[in-house]
Amino acid sequence: MMGKLNRKAIGMTALVVFLLLVTGVLRLVNSENYLINIACGPLIFAIYISMLSIWSISIWRRMMHSHIRGYLLGIAGLMLFWIFVRTLKYFPFNNIEPVNRWLWYCYYISMILIPLLSFFAALCLGKPENWRPRRSYNLLYIPGAILIFGILTNDLHQLAFGFPLGIENWDSRYTYHILYYLAVLWIAGLFLAVVWLLFKKSHIPHTKKWVWMPFVVMGIAIIYTVLYAIDNSKTGVGFIEMTAMLCTLTAGVWESCIQTGLLPSNTKYEGFFDASPLGAQIVDEKGKVYYSSKLSKPIAPNVFEELKETGFLQPDPNTQLHASPIQGGYVIWREDISRISLLIKELQNTKTELMDDVELLKDELGAKQRRLLVNEQNRLHDLTVLQIMPQIDKIKKYLDFQSQAGEQEKYKLLWKINVLGAYIKRRSNLILMAEGQETVTIGDLARCIEESFENLESGGVTTDLSIETTCDITPKQALLLYDFFEAVVETAISELDSLSVTLKDSEKDFILSIEIKSIMEQVSLLDKNWKSEELASLGSHIVCEAKDKSIFYTSIYLPKGGEAK
Repeated sequence: MMGKLNRKAIGMTALVVFLLLVTGVLRLVNSENYLINIACGPLIFAIYISMLSIWSISIWRRMMHSHIRGYLLGIAGLMLFWIFVRTLKYFPFNNIEPVNRWLWYCYYISMILIPLLSFFAALCLGKPENWRPRRSYNLLYIPGAILIFGILTNDLHQLAFGFPLGIENWDSRYTYHILYYLAVLWIAGLFLAVVWLLFKKSHIPHTKKWVWMPFVVMGIAIIYTVLYAIDNSKTGVGFIEMTAMLCTLTAGVWESCIQTGLLPSNTKYEGFFDASPLGAQIVDEKGKVYYSSKLSKPIAPNVFEELKETGFLQPDPNTQLHASPIQGGYVIWREDISRISLLIKELQNTKTELMDDVELLKDELGAKQRRLLVNEQNRLHDLTVLQIMPQIDKIKKYLDFQSQAGEQEKYKLLWKINVLGAYIKRRSNLILMAEGQETVTIGDLARCIEESFENLESGGVTTDLSIETTCDITPKQALLLYDFFEAVVETAISELDSLSVTLKDSEKDFILSIEIKSIMEQVSLLDKNWKSEELASLGSHIVCEAKDKSIFYTSIYLPKGGEAK
């Protein structure tokens, strides 16, 4: 904000003072020529109306805050109305009763509403452009309307003005009553509220300075009002008519707020562009420059035409030209992007470095994944070999025996090797499924047994498989049941005639039952200590029994939970 008025504002102030003095002189004219006296009234009116109209138009064009603009235009309208009824009162209705008295009452419409609108405008100082006072403030219109209605109807009750000599002699002598004093209190209260709001907003931030010009104008208004009350003659303080003086000073208060920056306005573009650190210009549709900053440079016509179409150009790596349409033309500004270009180059270098790092990380990750894969494969190999090692040892033993056996014995050994090979294949597959956390179903277990059956049948063993359950099974349970099946087969393989396997479930257990028919009256059965510790940890047990001389049963009961107890 600035506390000094510029030369243009001082010149306008001097012109207003001069015109007020001219109107004062015209009011003193008392020529013998009746036409001259008649012409002075409209001329005074024209001067007053012209000054206020010009100020109103300037407010409409300059004010950025929409609500302040509305309030100030309302104030200007009320002042124009005040001047208008004042003129009608003196000419042509100065001697026409009761119209001249009613016009006098109408003064108070403006006198009551101007302070109210000034209060609303003061509330908006320092607020965003779309800010407006709370709707509850609109309730202030109610007492204002009551006061106006009371004064306009004074002829009926005389609560504002009393006429001791009779209403027909109202202009000779009148007294003030309660309604008048309420109106004065209303005007004074709102005036003080406006002073207080302006005082709060007039401090220049981060300094000890204040915007003082609005208070100087208010002080002049107070002094004038007091002096006018003492001497209102045309040759005294009343030389400048009170209506015109108060209207001018009201406009002066708000104009001083504009000139000192309390009220933002869209003027002083030339100074703005001259002081702007940007190379900016305002041009018309054809590219003619109206405002330009010190740092602006001429723009070629072909460049301007391209700017109109694209909105921006980059004539060199460190400069950008921008164009934005405004009413009547374009604003064009030159932007130094050398720092941005430097940052972009640094970002590109950083991107290249990051891409190299990413490729290196990808290579490292790939190598790590390959190592992990090899390690996992080795782990699975070791795990599988560890669990099928007994069968591998048996195969080695059978192969050693084969070289010394006869044809019949060789065939039997190869048959046993096939049975062991089927188990090794299927057992390895179950291990991989379990380690890969794949789901193992009853069907998977059944296929393992069926493949073992195929190899048993090639040796003349009759087989039968019955699945009587659809319950889910865990990989650990499937491995244990298949191991049990294989252990029974390997134990009794030399005496087998037929093999019948039944997989079913009870309320608590999976039950794998194996019926063995032997070619001999006795058969080797599974040792009751087979995996005794593991079975005990699972709550499982094995049952072996003989049904007939050559028929034997062995069953394993495996809890469905399959977890250690």
